[in-house]
Amino acid sequence: MKIFVRLALVCVALLALTGFWVLGRAQPVDAQSPAGLADVEIALWPEYDQPEVLVIYRAQVAQDAPLPATVSFGLPAAVQAMNAVAYLDETKGTLINIPDYRLSPTATGAVLSLSTPARQFQAEYYANTLLTRQNATRTLAFSFTATSAVANLGFEVQQPTGTTGFDSTPAPTSTETRRDGLTYALYQLGSLAAGESRTLRVTYSRSSDVLSAVALGAVPAAARTAPAPEQPARVVPGDSTVLVWLVVPSALIVGGAVGFYVSQRRTRRQSAGRRILGSTRRTTGADESPAAYCHQCGARMRNDGLFCHVCGAPRRGS
Repeated sequence: MKIFVRLALVCVALLALTGFWVLGRAQPVDAQSPAGLADVEIALWPEYDQPEVLVIYRAQVAQDAPLPATVSFGLPAAVQAMNAVAYLDETKGTLINIPDYRLSPTATGAVLSLSTPARQFQAEYYANTLLTRQNATRTLAFSFTATSAVANLGFEVQQPTGTTGFDSTPAPTSTETRRDGLTYALYQLGSLAAGESRTLRVTYSRSSDVLSAVALGAVPAAARTAPAPEQPARVVPGDSTVLVWLVVPSALIVGGAVGFYVSQRRTRRQSAGRRILGSTRRTTGADESPAAYCHQCGARMRNDGLFCHVCGAPRRGS
C-alpha cells in the first residue's frame, strides 16, 4: 500500500510539472504581440518552377524589437504547408532553417507564426489560388494584411519567360532585368499599421505553359511539371508532443502500480484463505474423530488402547 501511494504521488507531481511546463511554453507564443517589422518585401513568382505562384516573404525585424522575436503573417486559406522558413546568419551570409513554426487555420485564411533569432528572415510557400488562366491570359490577384506595424512594404513580381502585355494595379514603381534574364516589376507601398492591407492585381499573356525555370535550364522539364507533394505543416513542439512523452509514461506507471497493488491484495487474501482452510481442516479432523466405546461394557476406551481397560474386551476393528 505504501509503495502504491508513493508512486501515485510521484505521478501526480510529474503531471503537474508537465502542465506548468506546457503553459510556460505556450504563453510566449500565444500571448506575445508580434514584433514590429522594419521592412517586408513580398516576391511573387508565377509559373517559375511550378504552375502556381511561389510567394517569398523577405523581412527584417524592427531594430527596437528584442531577439528572438515572434513574428506572424496572414496567409491564404489554401496554404497547407510552407516550402521554407529560415533566418539569415549575417556572419556567414547563409539562410538557416527554422524548424519550429506554427501554421494555423483561421476564419478567413491561415496564420504563420514563427520565432526568429536574427533580424532578417525569409518564408516561402506555393499558392494555387492566386493565379487564374483564360486561354493565354493570366491574372494574378494578391492581398497582404499586416498583423503588426510595417515601416516599409514592397512587392516584387517576376514576369515569366515569354510574357507579353504585362499590366498591373497599382502600376510598378520601377522594373529591372536581372542576371537570370527575367524582368521584375517592383512596387514601393510605404508603411502599414497593424490591420492595414495592400492589394495587387496583375495581368499578362503567354503563348506557352513552359515554366520559367525549365526554359532557363535551371531545372529539368520533368522535375517541375506538376506541384510537388505537400509536406505537413510543422507544429511548435511542447504542446501535444511533450504531453505524449510525459503523460503516457505516467499513466503506465500509475496503471502498473494499481495492478501491482491489486495483485498483492489478491495474493494475501488467497494465502490467508489457505491458512484458515488448513486450520479448519486440522481442527475438524481432531473434533470429529468418533469416540471409542467398549462394545462389551460401554466404557470409553483410551485412544491408544487396543483392549478395554475395564473389561478387557478387544477394540472393534483393531
